[in-house]
Amino acid sequence: MINISPEDVADLKKIHKSLKEKRQADRIKIILLLHMGFNQIEVSEMLLLDEDTISKWKHLFLNRKDNHSWFVDNYVPYWGKLSSHQITRIRQYCSSFRVQTCQEIREFISSNISINYDLSSVQKLVCRLGLSHQQLHRLPGKVDVDKQAIFIKKYEQIIEQLSDKETVVFIDAVHPQHNTTPSKIWSEVGKPRRIESNTGRERININGAYNPFSIDVITCQDKTINSLLTIELLKKITDFYQDTKSLIYVFSDNGRANKSRIVKEWLQQQFLIKMIYLPPYSPNLNFIERLWKFMRKKVINTHYYPKLKDFKKAIDDFFDNIDDYKQELKTFIGLNFQTF
Repeated sequence: MINISPEDVADLKKIHKSLKEKRQADRIKIILLLHMGFNQIEVSEMLLLDEDTISKWKHLFLNRKDNHSWFVDNYVPYWGKLSSHQITRIRQYCSSFRVQTCQEIREFISSNISINYDLSSVQKLVCRLGLSHQQLHRLPGKVDVDKQAIFIKKYEQIIEQLSDKETVVFIDAVHPQHNTTPSKIWSEVGKPRRIESNTGRERININGAYNPFSIDVITCQDKTINSLLTIELLKKITDFYQDTKSLIYVFSDNGRANKSRIVKEWLQQQFLIKMIYLPPYSPNLNFIERLWKFMRKKVINTHYYPKLKDFKKAIDDFFDNIDDYKQELKTFIGLNFQTF
């Protein structure tokens, strides 16, 4: 309900009689009906308008400066259709510059093409042009795109020639910290949700291997990630596959623990594992990075563990029951690399 003075009611009725556009007349009817005691649902049914429209014009009326302008559209029609050349200029502008808002596109069109759109029309325009408001992703520092392309080609050749007695695994270390990681959740509008957090910086050190084809996961833990833990992981990989495979391609980053002298000496003494190192600064080429992301999603994000032992148990339970997630992992991780 809206309370309006008798003078304002008379003024609105007078304006209503002078209007020729039905939409503007309906907006005055909304206010007069609300003033008469009808609720928004009833007004919506009477005028055959949706409730959001009722709320919108009620809000604009309550925040009006006068009785004569709040119900008028601020729409500025564009002057003619865009030519193919003008569309190309807009596309080039959006692809060549880091355009963050529709307002910037609107100003570009106005300044360079001399056509005036309102913001809602710009939003419709960019959709028609196949443009979308996307998250800008960080490119890993010092990444060498050419080296990554060479690696991908080499990897594809290995996979193409892979026999039943051969397989591939990707290895990496992760250090989940005992603390709460907030993430987005669905919640009632206007009621902030909070989750407890820890103050310490204790963490768990995990060395792991992931097979993107069989979805096998092998892990080991220690107080620190070093060459000895890398060798322990390689031994576990060997034990896991020695009865079924004659060759395992192990893809690894260039971390010190994976390229140390003692690791290379251990590799020379066995014949089951062939180590292949990823190009520098290439976490996008290591499938196990997505496993760590999946683990955080399932175990860490939006979870609070009061004690380190609770945190560790949740992570251990995740890996102990990894087979329960195989179908999800197949979809979540996939078989394709992210490329730049």
